Amino acid sequence: MKPASRVVLSRFVGTSRASSVLVAVIVCSTFARLYLAAKSGGSSDVAYWSEFAQGVREHGPIGIYGHEFDIQYNHAPLAGWFLKLVNAGIDVGLPFAYLIRVPSSLMDGVTCWLIYRLLSEHLSTREAWAATAAVAWSPVLIVISGFHGNTDTVFVALVLVSYYLLTRRSRPFVAGVCIALAISLKLVPVVALPWLLYLAWRAGWAAWGRFVLGGMLVVVVLWLPVIVLAWPEFRDNVLGYQGMPFGQWGVAELLQGAGYPGGDAWLAAHATWAAFVAAALPFSTLLSRRRRQDTVGIALALVSMLLLTPAFGMQYLAWGVAAAYLVSLRGGWLFNVAASVFVLQVYGSWSGGGGPWVWEVAVAEPLHDGQLPLMALTWACLLVVWIDGLVPASWERRRNGTLGSGYTCVGPRIRGTTLDMDGDRRWATEAQSD
Repeated sequence: MKPASRVVLSRFVGTSRASSVLVAVIVCSTFARLYLAAKSGGSSDVAYWSEFAQGVREHGPIGIYGHEFDIQYNHAPLAGWFLKLVNAGIDVGLPFAYLIRVPSSLMDGVTCWLIYRLLSEHLSTREAWAATAAVAWSPVLIVISGFHGNTDTVFVALVLVSYYLLTRRSRPFVAGVCIALAISLKLVPVVALPWLLYLAWRAGWAAWGRFVLGGMLVVVVLWLPVIVLAWPEFRDNVLGYQGMPFGQWGVAELLQGAGYPGGDAWLAAHATWAAFVAAALPFSTLLSRRRRQDTVGIALALVSMLLLTPAFGMQYLAWGVAAAYLVSLRGGWLFNVAASVFVLQVYGSWSGGGGPWVWEVAVAEPLHDGQLPLMALTWACLLVVWIDGLVPASWERRRNGTLGSGYTCVGPRIRGTTLDMDGDRRWATEAQSD
């Protein structure tokens, strides 16, 4: 066996080299997104956001609520201030269609790095590296961030940043700010809030207080002016929003196929049930005694919301790509591949054919009969991820739930505010192999 100093050195050098290559992979994928944003006009959402930006220019980020647009302005308070910043970029000559997609393209890089850090705690470097590269170059995220034009990938990144700062870096105040910013961009990440509040409470009342204080700061700055000055319009446009009239996804589509044509409309009218279920399901991981239950919990909230949502837009698929890998490695690969085929087929149809490198503008339409099987396959793969989150797969229990042969427990180490049992187990295995 090698001396401990040589084990440490070889592990550090190998990890450093793998990290450097992975950074290059993530950076290249970011440039691919920015290139796609620079050369294309994007989806119908880019045109809608352009209209919203003009509304912010005329009425301000608070006064925009209640005015009529081609589609309803249903965004949380931060979106208006973001559009105000975009308008400033337009004033100096930058194109709107490019600016609206820059944040999502850049924040995907943050998501990828956090995925690597979290996965490498319980997977081998090779597995964590491959999964992160798959997320970075996922056609789902490249198309939605670099082409579609919306903020979904931004709030996913903010949710993961909040979780990481809270559980790995002992920064509850900043974590509270990040999750509040995510909810201030879109209401969807509110499903992650109960789990984060629980993790903050588990870290101690002082951490919980700082976490709440960080969130309340954002509420006072962004939400209070809207509540005071435009509450009726905000309530109707944002809190009362029921999604697009055609869901064509998951449970709603299953009800349609089963002969209940009004089922999707009923689900949309009672959409809060999906949010409540998605927010509650992470707590089921407490019963599984999985060492990485904290990470599974935060990811399961996003996966559950995507699985159960009665409303649907193609950009929603971005909620599940990174989260799926955090719940289940096999489920992550299945969902990523299925969703990528689905996305490329649908956006190619909307854009006149070809690949993303030739797309100019995509005009959204309801899914046709040939695309519904791909939708069903994608949803089924997400269901596999969801089941793995609730009932860990047998191979994952053998790997992460018990110490099998070849493992020696040498810890735990303390990393941030959590016990890094999986990292210790992997460390022991690598030391034995040397």
